[in-house]
Amino acid sequence: MDFVHTNLDRALNDPKLSDSCKDALREWDNLFHSCSFDKILNVLIEESDEGQRLRQSTPFWGILTPQERQRILREYETPRA
Repeated sequence: MDFVHTNLDRALNDPKLSDSCKDALREWDNLFHSCSFDKILNVLIEESDEGQRLRQSTPFWGILTPQERQRILREYETPRA
């Protein structure tokens, strides 16, 4: 989670990032300070409009390597095909 907090701090201090994106990142920051880890994990997989909206501005970028991400995407897409 330290990695995620570093991402959040960096993004919130980036003058090039839009205010709407920063607003969503502030929501993530509030979740981290007010919710359990299980609740945060639920937001990451929630299929609601709210969950999808928050994931569009996720502070979890960079945790997976590109290879790990591609492997997961391939595994996810195969059952859906």
